[in-house]
Amino acid sequence: MPSPRVTYTRDSKVNVTWESEENPSKALLGYVLEVSVNGEEDSWRPMLKDPTMNSEAIIEGAIVGNQYMFRVNQISSGGLLICGSPSIPVLITNDEVENMETADSFDDDIIG
Repeated sequence: MPSPRVTYTRDSKVNVTWESEENPSKALLGYVLEVSVNGEEDSWRPMLKDPTMNSEAIIEGAIVGNQYMFRVNQISSGGLLICGSPSIPVLITNDEVENMETADSFDDDIIG
């Protein structure tokens, strides 16, 4: 899977998008968005409670001063997990940033 992209950050919100399967098989249950904070590549954690078929998520609770990376994994009905490549790190600031090329972000809240 290609790396996800952060398309904007505003306040404590981050918009993350990724490419979805053009013709998903019936075995695809959805995508799981994960985050790593401040370069801790061994500590990926889910950002959504359940897999989603969407190719975008707006995440709230990003902390100014933290750096985030995201990755998207595919889950199939057979339990197969295909881990995606991580985004480039993104530093959260007080400024609004739009049209970012890729990103990263978040606190301990899991949304769903």
